[in-house]
Amino acid sequence: MFPFFCSGYFQSAIYEDSKCKNCTLEEQAILNVIKENQTIKQKEIAQIVGKSLRTVKTRMIEMQEK
Repeated sequence: MFPFFCSGYFQSAIYEDSKCKNCTLEEQAILNVIKENQTIKQKEIAQIVGKSLRTVKTRMIEMQEK
């Protein structure tokens, strides 16, 4: 469905942003998607990174609390 959906999102996610030293690969993958499209919806992020909407919502809340 999305051209950039692939497991590589997680494998290369850690190298994308060195500012986030304590981010998980899931969190970094979410951040990478948001960097590409700042108006993207959480549902779309979930589809792109291959996680449930609930997981994306949870990770985004956790990132806001960091």
